[in-house]
Amino acid sequence: MRYICQKRYTLVTMKKFFSVNLVFIVLCLAALFASCEKGSTGSGSETPPEGGSAQLVLSDPSDKTLSAEGHTFSITFRTNQDWTASSSEEWWCYVYPASGKASDSAISINCEVDENSSRSERSSVITIQAGSLKKSFTVKQQGSEPPAQDYFTLKNLSGKETDLVLMSREGGQSSLMFNTSLQSGEWNLEVEEADWCKVYLDGSLIRMEAEPYGEKYEYLYPRTCKVTIKSSKLPDVSFTLAQESYQILRTLNYISSYTLSPSGAPLDVFIYTNYYQWKVRNNSDWFTVEQPDRMTLRVRATPKQEGDTQVRTGSVTLYSAAWPEEDLETIYWNKTVKINFSDGDPDLSGEDYNYGDNKNWD
Repeated sequence: MRYICQKRYTLVTMKKFFSVNLVFIVLCLAALFASCEKGSTGSGSETPPEGGSAQLVLSDPSDKTLSAEGHTFSITFRTNQDWTASSSEEWWCYVYPASGKASDSAISINCEVDENSSRSERSSVITIQAGSLKKSFTVKQQGSEPPAQDYFTLKNLSGKETDLVLMSREGGQSSLMFNTSLQSGEWNLEVEEADWCKVYLDGSLIRMEAEPYGEKYEYLYPRTCKVTIKSSKLPDVSFTLAQESYQILRTLNYISSYTLSPSGAPLDVFIYTNYYQWKVRNNSDWFTVEQPDRMTLRVRATPKQEGDTQVRTGSVTLYSAAWPEEDLETIYWNKTVKINFSDGDPDLSGEDYNYGDNKNWD
């Protein structure tokens, strides 16, 4: 009986010993795994390699002051952390690339600063963040110098200076770009009263909206609205918004071919149109075209040399001021008109002409 009790005591004691040791071994293994995980340096980890401290060092942490011109400069730093870069005023001062991975080498990013057309100084804070570390500096940009002479220019969306905006009878929207040395509050728009159009500012654009005008085949005269830029620092700058109705463009007598005097006497061709403004392109080099008034073309041939019996031919093209030049090779009814010219009887030579009397040359 005594032997049995002693054996049971020995077994219990051994179980306790093994249990205590098993708990100790488990705790040691857990501590070992935790230590390994803490020392890990995966690419997305914020823990520096080999257990070192986190680092972020800018090569030049000082603030920068720049002139009003556009600039691009480099920002160099070192970090053993994944990082991001940002600007507080990205619309005129921005950095790229905006993020990256930890590196053993120096990291270089770019900062691009737009031209400051304003006369006011402006500033932006550049921030580099790596893990919990953050470094910042300020970029200041000076305002532009006042010009020697104030200006206000108007350009269409093709970049050409203009004082006219033509809109079709369908109405719709149009815009002009403006560029000026004047500051906000130093100028304003004055719009002639017109219930068919609306003119307003939208950033660096002057926007216009017009209602439809007339019906198809209703030949109305153009209607206009004058817009003026007023400033105490400049003479008035103005442009005209004109809207055409259904258009007509032709010669007054419907004739599209004319004979010019080979001795150089002028010929007047009368035009009938309701265009607000129309243009002439001379497609030949042997005659000239003048416009003594809005509705008249005065065409004059270069006199022929004696003995020259060759008949010269050519043409002019009439088109609206709103018509694109590149489309003039195709003639569109009521949009463009071609008028043909020749210079007389091929059976007569130059010496047969009476250059002192042009009344017979129609």
